[in-house]
Amino acid sequence: MVKPIFIKSNNLLIFWRFLLRISIVDIKAQRQIEKILGSTIVSSERIGGFSAENYLVKTKDNHKFVAKFLRNNANAYVKQIEKVSRLFNNKSGKFFTKPIKEDVRHKIIISKFIKGDVLHGEDIKEHFYEPVAKVLRHYEHIKPKNNLKTSFDLYFNIKSSQSKINTVKSKLKKTDSYYELVKDILELKTSILNKYKKNDDLITWIKNSDSFVHGDFHNENILFSKSDVRAILDFELSHRGNSAEDMVNFVWFAFLNNDLSDKSLSKAHDFLKTCESVAKVSKTDLENAFKLTFLRFVQSSVLENSLIEYKESFYEGLLKRDLKKFQEIDSNMSLILKKLLA
Repeated sequence: MVKPIFIKSNNLLIFWRFLLRISIVDIKAQRQIEKILGSTIVSSERIGGFSAENYLVKTKDNHKFVAKFLRNNANAYVKQIEKVSRLFNNKSGKFFTKPIKEDVRHKIIISKFIKGDVLHGEDIKEHFYEPVAKVLRHYEHIKPKNNLKTSFDLYFNIKSSQSKINTVKSKLKKTDSYYELVKDILELKTSILNKYKKNDDLITWIKNSDSFVHGDFHNENILFSKSDVRAILDFELSHRGNSAEDMVNFVWFAFLNNDLSDKSLSKAHDFLKTCESVAKVSKTDLENAFKLTFLRFVQSSVLENSLIEYKESFYEGLLKRDLKKFQEIDSNMSLILKKLLA
């Protein structure tokens, strides 16, 4: 568990727990950020992040920055961003947002704050579909060659995924109140992985894909102005694959994250139709991308590990949602794809 942390704000000492969604930066980290920026921080605010903690910090000279605290290997993160930066000719623009400073030792990455709206599924209106599709059309024409890992390397290691599932199982105790939930979703994931490990058509499609893929392309990593895309954030999962992966990833988070209702599937369908028109993506690519994205989420054991480690009901709620959704997709894949791609 993370210990309570403190920061001076408006002459008051306040504290909170990270797992209860703290919105303040640890005082030691604050001093390190001030050293990196060469300016005093006057305020900070937690603005999200799952695999990393993201904070909006404001300096005394009235400039704003986003400080990202990485939980994993900071060296690998920086090297990945450098590779992507070279693909975009080392320029920051609305298609690529480049961090401005890194401190690998303290796992802190600093980016300029770009004002925009962070949208959630219910807020994504139709007039945003085309600007998003244009970003993906731009990515389609970037050819990373061998600079980045492939979708196959990242998301089709079934043996490794099954090993991770077994590791999670070994941590699970029958006395845990959530034992049945975790056991059920791990068994479902094992069953799904076994179905896909010899899917030759999907494997061939993945291996023949060689365009730039953002890898974490969804509504919370896209900043909008009133009618256009202002910036794309967080490129650490970028890889070589098919741009349809980003389209489906967007659909998954923006429209299908909480349910697979006809209303949600209809919104997803309309967005994908725009992608077909603007980015010239084929239905076959979208179908394969949906299967790959589904497989990608099935392979992750992050939520199960987090629940076992932290005992937080937050993770239990997400797992209950995913168990229901994975069961529905696994049982009705053909019907769902028909509704999405009609």
